[in-house]
Amino acid sequence: MMISRLYVPGFELWRDAGDTDEWGTTVEKFEKLKKLEGRLRPLSGDLRMSADKQGEFATHKFYCHPQDIRPGDRIRYQGEMFKVSFVADPMDMNMFLQVELEILPDLRYIWTPMAEAQAQGVVPDD
Repeated sequence: MMISRLYVPGFELWRDAGDTDEWGTTVEKFEKLKKLEGRLRPLSGDLRMSADKQGEFATHKFYCHPQDIRPGDRIRYQGEMFKVSFVADPMDMNMFLQVELEILPDLRYIWTPMAEAQAQGVVPDD
């Protein structure tokens, strides 16, 4: 059975557009490129996989048709954002991609004193 028979819609591919701020510093600004069909599989806590020697870990695997997906891209599915850490074409057969993903925290729900001050429109003194 081909894995593509198990693909479902609802995935979005996002890529960093490489914007700069008012001081000329490069900042991340992700833009949605396209919609994808695929299959997402969570890895168990015991099987977290290191994509490289610098400590990037995969928490999920994503399977999809061969297309332009790069490390550093983001995949959004059901309100969750995932960072692409590694992309492989198993056995170089160009039948499907196996993409290792790391789930990213939802920053809207992380509280910090600075976030609280910004939410209230007050910037604290240094």
